[in-house]
Amino acid sequence: MCPRGISRVSVAGVSCGDEGSRSGVLCDCSGSRADTQDTGWLNVSPMVRSRERLWLRLDQVEQVIVAGLREGKTQVEIAQALGITQPAVAYRLQKIRAKAQAILAEMGQNRG
Repeated sequence: MCPRGISRVSVAGVSCGDEGSRSGVLCDCSGSRADTQDTGWLNVSPMVRSRERLWLRLDQVEQVIVAGLREGKTQVEIAQALGITQPAVAYRLQKIRAKAQAILAEMGQNRG
């Protein structure tokens, strides 16, 4: 588990997250909790916050899809690893993009 609480997810060779000091997916953790507990969220970049918010909204299959893409796998390879079709992966990616856009819109509104 990374310092921000993101757990490791692995399905058929596609893993998202590291047990080590850094997460392999969406979290840019430093390996210590100091950056969130000592200095607070103000020192965490908006990009990191938006990626963390997206990660928390993704279900386990969506997390594996994102991890597979980050590892350079194709949609077909990810689909085979998950036991689903490539169109199902493409559909999930549309849902992931929609979630990301919603988060960016929320963050833009909160800037005021």
